[in-house]
Amino acid sequence: MNSSDHKTATYCEIMQQPDVWLKAYDLVCRNEAAIQTFISNNHIGKDTEIILAGAGTSAFIGNALAGIFVEKGYSQCRAVATTDIITYPESCLPTGKPVVLISFARSGNSPESLASVHIADKYCKK
Repeated sequence: MNSSDHKTATYCEIMQQPDVWLKAYDLVCRNEAAIQTFISNNHIGKDTEIILAGAGTSAFIGNALAGIFVEKGYSQCRAVATTDIITYPESCLPTGKPVVLISFARSGNSPESLASVHIADKYCKK
């Protein structure tokens, strides 16, 4: 890929973001009841450790949302890059308590996202 192709790909990536965010917001709104059921059934409280994970542009989603979670009272929410979880799980994942790992990936099943979930299942209590 030459420099011009990279610039075009970057431009396209940036320009699609508003539509992607609106579609994601709509998806969350349409599934609000299911999300609330998940939160309730899994006893997720304001003190639950929540990790927002992604790689590359998907990591920025976690960074953007972490403050909102904290504003809403989820004081144990933080963004962590999936590459950090894979490389240094012992410094990223708490071993003695339950964790909710929310993984962001454009494809939904990127190798680093799947590996992060697998590692979290191994390191975390629940």
